[in-house]
Amino acid sequence: MFCAICNHDNHRLHKEKVKEYDKAIQEVKKSHWRDWLEEVYKARLPTSVTPQGTY
Repeated sequence: MFCAICNHDNHRLHKEKVKEYDKAIQEVKKSHWRDWLEEVYKARLPTSVTPQGTY
C-alpha cells in the first residue's frame, strides 16, 4: 500500500488527476449553463417583445 508512504509518486499523480477532473467538470458545467441560458433567451425573446403601438 502506498498510503503509508507520504511522498510516493502516486499521491502526486492522484492529486493531478483530481485537479484535471475538477477542471473538466467545471468547464462542462459552464458550457451547459451558457447553452441553457442561450436557449431560454431565444425561446423567450419573441414573447417578451411588444410591438410598438399595441399598448
